[in-house]
Amino acid sequence: MKRLPIGISDFKEIVELHYFYIDKTLLVKEILNKGSKVLLLPRPRRFGKTLNLSMLYYFFSNAGEYNNLFANTAIAQYPDIMTYQGQYPVVFLTFKDVKVSTWQQAFERIAALVVNVFRQFEADLISHVNEYDQRYYENIMSGNYTKTQLENSLEWLTKALWKIKGKKVIILLDEYDAPIHAAYQHGYYQEMTEFIRNFLSAALKDNTALEFGVLTGILRTAKDGIFSGLNNLNVCTILNEDFSDKFGFTQEEVDTLLEHYALMGKRDEVKQWYNGYQFANTTVYNPWSLISFVDKKGAFGCYWANTSDNALIKRLITHASTELLMQLESVLHGAVVRQRIEEAFIVPSMERNELIVWSLLVFTGYLTPKRQELVKGRFMGDLTIPNQEIHGIYDDLLQEILRQPLQVNSVRVLLRALQEGDGVVFEKIIHEYLLNSISMFD
Repeated sequence: MKRLPIGISDFKEIVELHYFYIDKTLLVKEILNKGSKVLLLPRPRRFGKTLNLSMLYYFFSNAGEYNNLFANTAIAQYPDIMTYQGQYPVVFLTFKDVKVSTWQQAFERIAALVVNVFRQFEADLISHVNEYDQRYYENIMSGNYTKTQLENSLEWLTKALWKIKGKKVIILLDEYDAPIHAAYQHGYYQEMTEFIRNFLSAALKDNTALEFGVLTGILRTAKDGIFSGLNNLNVCTILNEDFSDKFGFTQEEVDTLLEHYALMGKRDEVKQWYNGYQFANTTVYNPWSLISFVDKKGAFGCYWANTSDNALIKRLITHASTELLMQLESVLHGAVVRQRIEEAFIVPSMERNELIVWSLLVFTGYLTPKRQELVKGRFMGDLTIPNQEIHGIYDDLLQEILRQPLQVNSVRVLLRALQEGDGVVFEKIIHEYLLNSISMFD
């Protein structure tokens, strides 16, 4: 029986150490057939984005001998696609850990990631670049760079590699929006969006050294946010049919997993707990939850809740209007809410426009459109909670929000005052609670 890849998102490690792997290598074929210059694939957390980009890296990269990794995979059945294997310089970055409280810390973390990518091509860059480019390279590696130089670093690297290797470069960028969410929460949103806008535009827009780029994230940021001017961007969200089965597990894939670990007897319960995410016309399971469930010998639990940063969701729900809270409560009781789903928006607009909160909940995986349709060019969806796991997360989240204004000791005193009929103490604590938790408009 194979080991489970808990916390492992490196494709090479999974294959070489014989971990259980749900084959998603046909993603390569779909990307090549799509033919997009820059492709953005937003998906919720823990739906296999990093592992898929890692797989793409090992497929296309000419930095090593990776042919054997794909010998027994689905993509190996397509000889025409396999001709692309190992043919390109590939730049692979992930911003998933750029979640810090200050702009300076975030800038330094991104710089460290860029330096690490440069280091991967160190031998070629040192021996083949001219004197001017050598100074640029040394500035990046020594930390003696300007903000503008760092913004242009990926563009410079791709052009240097194209010149050295004679092949255009593939850029893979994982969790492109993680720094933006952190910046919004910690008050340096403007600095971060300006940097990311320039960083991505330099590397992806009109870059003659670019073969193609693939970006993943959770949300699609509007073009007047960080994608302004990036007119070669093709976005395939969870509302689009393209790539709908390449992130998350389909029923057939889940059956394979359950059979391998002798858990088919719990198939129906598994479906209630972890199925129900609707990606266009494909229904998928949360991969992290399924693997965690199997790892715990078939014990059901809210595993996804322990991996997701709920800070933004919590912030929006805490400040939501009574009408929005009532609608969320109706969803918790099984109702279906019909709402417009905005595919692209600027993060700060979420607090000014409560309708966007519904879109955020859909794209982060807290709600799913059981049915969707285009009405005058806009997506309308019948929104509901995907499964029992997410229902449990809502319960915990709402209870946490309601408990925040009251400390544990206050709760104990409140209960004792209620039991003993001490109206003065009870009134004092309730008064403090209402002042801290209820809006003047409620």
